Amino acid sequence: MQTTHIRIVILDRDLSDAFSMRQWLEGSGHRVIGIASSLAQARRIVSHEHADLALVETELEDGTDGAEAARILKQRHGLKVLFVTAAPEAARRGADAAVGCVLKPIRPLTLLAAIQHAFGPCADRHVPVERSRAFEMY
Repeated sequence: MQTTHIRIVILDRDLSDAFSMRQWLEGSGHRVIGIASSLAQARRIVSHEHADLALVETELEDGTDGAEAARILKQRHGLKVLFVTAAPEAARRGADAAVGCVLKPIRPLTLLAAIQHAFGPCADRHVPVERSRAFEMY
């Protein structure tokens, strides 16, 4: 099944990871509307251009907790959130605001599979998915 093209903002303090994700996502037909390393930057991006999804690291450059950033992006901007992190425990603390977590180091197919699941036909049913070493959905 093909996922529709998603409009994505990336919120990650590691710009190398962010630019790699953008390349993979845009190569798969999705649109990255911006890359931010702080919550304030991400909010500016999504206030000017609609996004469907935020990819959020659990520790941000400005010291903001990624779980708190996820809650704000979900509640105030209506975004779905996927954490992208090497700290799955920190991501689970923000599970109330996210649909899942992709573990770093990120592999392109894993990221795309998580996005497909987040926007697939079962996305709003909150059905637990078996945890893997690469990603988990909440």
